[in-house]
Amino acid sequence: MSYLKSHQGVQGTMASRKPRIFIVEDEIVIVRGLEDALNGLGYAVCGFAFSGKEASEKIIELNPDLVLADVRLSGEMDGIELADEIIARLNIPVIYITAYSDREVLERAKVTDPCGYIVKPVRHSQLKVNIELALERFRKEREKDRMIEAYRTTIEELRTELTDSRQELRNHQERLQAATSELERKSAKIDELRHELQDVNRSLLSLTSHLTRLRGELEMEVAAALNKRVLPILRELRSDPALLGHYRIQLDMLAMQMDHLSMNIIKKNQMSEVLTMTELRIAALIKNSMSSSQIADQLCLSPDTVKTHRRNIRRKLGLQKTGARLSLHLKGQLV
Repeated sequence: MSYLKSHQGVQGTMASRKPRIFIVEDEIVIVRGLEDALNGLGYAVCGFAFSGKEASEKIIELNPDLVLADVRLSGEMDGIELADEIIARLNIPVIYITAYSDREVLERAKVTDPCGYIVKPVRHSQLKVNIELALERFRKEREKDRMIEAYRTTIEELRTELTDSRQELRNHQERLQAATSELERKSAKIDELRHELQDVNRSLLSLTSHLTRLRGELEMEVAAALNKRVLPILRELRSDPALLGHYRIQLDMLAMQMDHLSMNIIKKNQMSEVLTMTELRIAALIKNSMSSSQIADQLCLSPDTVKTHRRNIRRKLGLQKTGARLSLHLKGQLV
């Protein structure tokens, strides 16, 4: 947008005023003739000079739109040298005017890339055509230069944006790598905790097995003591003829309770010998009305594994072909 405004401003300026032309010629008669011709063609003569050095100073000061320069000038600097300087320093179009058309002059003039070459005597039509073509060529060159500069600026902006985008992408990649490393670290920690939990579960299973074995041994000792010591004493007391009826009934009830307790202990330990330790733990949880998913969470097992153990427990307890509920059966057995 800034380039379009600038370009439109240049065109508006050129359209609102006459093109300003500077004449470099060492003969005053030719200068006046060119001035009249240019005024008649609609141009404005902004100044003139008779030598290359004088012209160089005035052109820098006046900054004309175009320079008409004679190839042969008096003094140290001729028209070609002058044209080479102002084209390089000020980028102002130059048209040569000369009475000479020899090859050496043409070769020197070609090097400076002039916008035109008029051979004296100057005709108005020739002057008009050369000036218009020179101004148009210069306008297009300046427009091209502005476009190139605009493209260069755009390319630089795009390059800067691309560099910023690459940097931002690298930053995102670094953050992603950092997040990935953190995730891997936490995953490793979770695996470590999982292994520790498995070790704890194995230790708990071993401890539970040991405690269950001790409990079973203790219960069997209690049952043996009941059968060998307590129940014979109760039977001996019951057979005593001197025992009153009221106490005899109490002794009968106590004997029945001791006998029932002894039988339950023996049955429970018999079941412990049939089931594995894991099945015993699952049976205890089933007895407490826990579902398969709850048992799986409690023992760190899959629900399918728990269901398989439930089927094995039913089979080992002889309930496979019956409709009895396992939890009710266990509640009746595990007193």
